[in-house]
Amino acid sequence: MKAHLKYQNTNLFQKDMLDRKKWNNLSLEQLWESSFNKEVLKFICGYELKRIKKIYFNLKIKHEGVSKDEYLKHPLRMCLFFKKYFPNTFPKAFVLICFHNILEVTDLDKIEIINNLGKDNFEHLLILTIERSKQRSINYLKNYYKKIIENNICFLVKIVDKYDNLFDLKNNKSIPIKKFYINEIEAFIKPKLDKNASFRESFLKNIIYNKSLLNDK
Repeated sequence: MKAHLKYQNTNLFQKDMLDRKKWNNLSLEQLWESSFNKEVLKFICGYELKRIKKIYFNLKIKHEGVSKDEYLKHPLRMCLFFKKYFPNTFPKAFVLICFHNILEVTDLDKIEIINNLGKDNFEHLLILTIERSKQRSINYLKNYYKKIIENNICFLVKIVDKYDNLFDLKNNKSIPIKKFYINEIEAFIKPKLDKNASFRESFLKNIIYNKSLLNDK
């Protein structure tokens, strides 16, 4: 009974924070199994999922300072958040979620991506992938987010991506980078969130949480 009352008194953002800590203690394999449980398999072809898993686990990740397993946990945490807040769209989006950063962190070329993930997912990857050399340019960001907002699946993947990343923003030692990241979210994402959705409330609480950490510096 006490556990039930505790759950009732915990808002969605606090629950997400607690769940995320648990997920980070899981192995990559355990996290995959949590993301694609029996309930999900009712809506996703088992053969297709096995094929995607093989590609995912065999990715050669190039990301300085982060192990392959730690890096690959991020898309799986996104899957879990996505299932929670956008369950009806998850079967259509899970491949894009899993591979949303591959143009940045792998050497896979266009042909390989299209052959393995499909042309639609490749087109979505082009929309989601940011040019790092221009990521501080407001004019560039306006055009970048305009394209994302015009594509519903890309927008949902992006906002869940940002949501998960916000939990780790406190680990960045640069205050200017933290402030820019929050300002970017408030300028381009916050105005477009569905005002009637539970995700918006959790997302805004995550922003407030990160702002409070900045104010404590």
